[in-house]
Order: sequence, then C-alpha cells, then structure tokens
Amino acid sequence: MKKRMTMLAAVLLCGAMLAACGGSQKEKAASSEAAESAASAVTDAAGENETAAGENVTAAGENETAAGENETAAGENMTAAGENMTAAGENMTASEDAAGENTTASEGAAGGNMTETEGAAGENVTASENAAGENMTAEEDAAGENTTAVTPDAASDMLNETMKDPILEIPTIEGEYTIEDCVKLGEYKGLKLDMEIYEVTDEDIDNYISYLVQPVEVDDDEAVLEEGDTANLDYTGYLDGETFEGGSATGYDLKIGSGSFIAGFEDQMVGMKKGEERDLNLTFPENYGSETLAGQDVVFHVKLNAIKRDPELDDAWAKEYSNGEQETLADLREAVKSDLEDQNRSYAETDLQNKAWNLVVENSEILAFPQILLQEKQDEYAGYLESEAQMYGLTAAEYIEQMGMSQEDFERINEVQVRTEVKNELLLDAVFGAEGVSEEDPEYQEEMKRLEETYGMTADELKETYGADVLDRHLKSIVAINKILSYADITEKTVPHS
Repeated sequence: MKKRMTMLAAVLLCGAMLAACGGSQKEKAASSEAAESAASAVTDAAGENETAAGENVTAAGENETAAGENETAAGENMTAAGENMTAAGENMTASEDAAGENTTASEGAAGGNMTETEGAAGENVTASENAAGENMTAEEDAAGENTTAVTPDAASDMLNETMKDPILEIPTIEGEYTIEDCVKLGEYKGLKLDMEIYEVTDEDIDNYISYLVQPVEVDDDEAVLEEGDTANLDYTGYLDGETFEGGSATGYDLKIGSGSFIAGFEDQMVGMKKGEERDLNLTFPENYGSETLAGQDVVFHVKLNAIKRDPELDDAWAKEYSNGEQETLADLREAVKSDLEDQNRSYAETDLQNKAWNLVVENSEILAFPQILLQEKQDEYAGYLESEAQMYGLTAAEYIEQMGMSQEDFERINEVQVRTEVKNELLLDAVFGAEGVSEEDPEYQEEMKRLEETYGMTADELKETYGADVLDRHLKSIVAINKILSYADITEKTVPHS
C-alpha cells in the first residue's frame, strides 16, 4: 500500500503543483530551473510505468491524454474535474508519437476510427500486462507489488536542488502592493523567435498507418500461427503444479513476436492451429519483479482460440478503413500526411508561445512576492493535497510520508512551486497592464467563444465551473501571449526529427 501511494503522491505533486510556464515540443521547461529539476526527480523516480515483460501500448505507441487536457504555456492553473487549463496554448497530449507528435485519441486519419488503446496490430492492450498475462496496474509488478517508489536518494536530490533555487531569496511584501512594487517587466516586443515545424516523412506516414491496422480472424482451420500473427488464446500458468495469482486469462490477444510475454512463450506457440492446446515450459527471468516467480521454472497450458492476421494494405483496405472517403491507399497516405502536418504545425505554434513567454520571463525581474498571493496559492495546493489524500483514506501528513520525505522537506519544495506560479501570474499582470487587456477586447471575446465551443459550456457555465477570476485570467493570458507574438520577429523553419 505504501509504495502504491508513493507513486500517486508524486504524480499529484508534479501534476497539480507544477504550474510554471510550458516548454518545448519535447519537454516542458519551467520558469525556475530548480523547480523543474525537483519535479523531474519525482517524475523520474515515481512516474514511470514499469512492467516486467509488458509495455503500455497506445494508439500512437506512447501515452496519450484523451480526456484531461493539459493546456499549458503561461502558467495559469484553471482546475476543475482534473483539467489543468493554463494560459496561452494547449498541450493536448502527454507524449509524442513516432511521427513526432500524437495521433488523435478517437479518430485516425481520413475518417477511420482508432481507439485510444489499439496498438500496432490493433490489439487492445491494458495498462500493462505481465509475462503471465496478469493484469498489472501502472503501479504493480507481477506479484502485485509496486516497483516505482520515490527513493530516499531521489527525495534528497529534489530537496538539494530546491534549496539552491534563487527564487527562495526574493523578499515578500506584507499588505497592499502594486505590480510596480513586484515586477520589473523586461522587453516583450520585438522578440526574435524560431518556429520549428517537424517535417513529415514517409516513415512517419508508415508508422501512423501501421497503428490503424486491425488484424482479421483467419477462416482457414488448417492455418498455423506465424510470427506477426495475433493469437487469441486462453492460458493458465503452473508453478510446482499449482496455479499462481494472475497467471491465467481467457480470450487474450497476443501479438506473436511482440516480446510482450517472457522469453519463449510466443516462440513456442508458433505452428499451433486453431483449437490446439499445448504446454509451454518456460522460466521467469532472474530479475523478474515478483520474488515468488523470479528465476522459477513454470508451465503454461495454452489453447489457441483464433488466429488473426493483418489485412493487405491496398486500395480496398484504404477505402474500407476510411469509410469511402479515400479511394486508394495513395489517397489515404496523402490524407495522413496532411493530418500529421497539421498536428506538427499546431505543436510548433504551442512551442512558439512557450518560447515567447520564456523570453519574457528571462528578460524580466521579480522584485518581491506579495505575501497574500503566496498564502492564497499555498491554501489552494493544501486543498489539492488534502482532497487527494482523503481519496486513499490518508491524512495529508501520511500522504506526504508516502513520498519519502518529511513535512519540512515537502513544504520547502512546495514553496518553490508556489513562488514559480505566482511569478508567472505577476508577470502576466504586468503584461496585462502594459497592453491594457480587458474583457472588451475582440480577441478576449473570440477566445471566450472558443472555450465555449471546446468545453460545450456557456460563458456563465464556465465561470461557475472554474471560477470567474480563473477564467478571466486564463483568457487574458491567451490574449497577452498573442499580443507578444504579434510584435515578435518570427522565422519559420522545417526541421527533421531529432
């Protein structure tokens, strides 16, 4: 239980509390380097999905966020029902696919349907599945134990990095304040920026299309299972003649050659026919996550229910997949290319917004923090933590303990995060003042309409859900960033994948 909570707590710390401005297309750059390092240490130590033999496969080959949209750029948190909306740009997905960006979660290129968790062969892959096929959550290994805990060394590294952050040295102001008391706004007009758009290659298109393909069941009862086929099977694992927890499943789809299961499992199934049963003599790896199974000889009894194979990628398939929208495979490839180019441009635009804001941050200076704003943010984060802890029947103090750090250490790390977010808010206020951004601006009204369309809510409903002040700041932030970009000297470049 303790290890499981450790990972969840770390995710809370990074997700709910890191509200610094966004980064590049490939990584989010926080305004405060030490704050970023501290959060990254938590993520690296606790946020990885670690499985003994199976990997998390999604539609684009990486993790996609389909519902909780992270919109990031200027550091504004608009939080309700798990959605972080921050100013000046949308980071709609958590990672980027082989084409350099993410495929859509619900619909593939050119009208074909692609679910969020269909892998390269169209198979449905759970969050992670071990070599024995047991359902393992992102936090659990083969024995149901969590393998991703924040280590004492990681917690120590976080604290050391945090304590070096110069943001902690900035003085505070008690009582009333003006923006001029707190911020020396640097140059935000005439910024020189590169807008880097990833090129779309034939390989990108091939990779994308490969994720759209769903295997079709083979009708021939004499057909034998081959490398690359998808086997639908039932299996039961035996250790010393006894079944073991999580070692069995029915109707499971396994891509032969994927390496999803322990060594030998897939190889020994090759040559089986539909309806055939077979015993597989296997050995779990010495470094397997479960002490009970590590290095043990086991027998898996398997029954092959069906053989599925990828269809031939031809004009007929392209037309069927696209529901008649594309007549030929070449047409589908062009549609996919267009989709990927649009995605790449969209991500490049978000990246440009982030670059612009980061330069404004670099050019500016925070003179002092209003204590009232720091306290408001501390209270907000404390509410997040308390709410999350209650979900698992813990107190906030117990929840912090799961992160492997003391209350004092946690508060120090939290202080950096709070100050980082307030810094962005102060800088945005300074830009608002310099530009005279108000609700009457046409750009402000246009962004409100866009949010109404995006969330399917009226302006009043958005205000009620997120809070009028939060919504107002979010919209002003977008308008402010757009104004900064309107003054910028932007060079557009097409770049290859790194």
